[in-house]
Amino acid sequence: TNPPATNPPGSITRIHEIQGAGSSVAITTPVRVEAVVTSLFYSSPDSTSPTGFFIQEEDAYNDSDPNTSEGIYVYCGTGASYQQDCQSVTVGNLLSLDGQPGDSFDMSQIDVSITGGSVSVTASSVPLPTPVDVVLPASGSTKDAATFENIEGMLVRFTTTLVVSEYYNLARYGEVVLTETSRPYQFTHHNAPSA
Repeated sequence: TNPPATNPPGSITRIHEIQGAGSSVAITTPVRVEAVVTSLFYSSPDSTSPTGFFIQEEDAYNDSDPNTSEGIYVYCGTGASYQQDCQSVTVGNLLSLDGQPGDSFDMSQIDVSITGGSVSVTASSVPLPTPVDVVLPASGSTKDAATFENIEGMLVRFTTTLVVSEYYNLARYGEVVLTETSRPYQFTHHNAPSA
């Protein structure tokens, strides 16, 4: 486990410090973070404001440690009063936010719906951070979350051709299953079913 780290109240904590090199956040006390919005997450297609979004450190603040992630999910909450701060957030905003780091469903996040949590836009149209190249085959099982822990929440770019092989969870969770090189087929696509 990572030892808890703390920065003085009001000072900026970098995302790689929060993420640490382990499988859960290294800092669990309230933090202030300044980073760029890379994507928005809505709970449904009818939502008018995001329930959360991903942020990533600007390239200038990247620690260049391949074991720590520079991105993290920010949870806005589900009530209208919690989402008020998140309504004006768009991709490319530079934000200053206060919240509580933690893990939810095996994903690191900062909860800004806590008492004292806040989100404020400090600049617009900021260049997005440089995506990280993902080389396949992966160093571990692609079904094991720890394999990609060091790039969790970050913009990525795949260096090989990938095809979508499953999209069942796309609408609900924004997930797709990708396969390298070509579409996989069931045995029965090329062969008669055996009795």
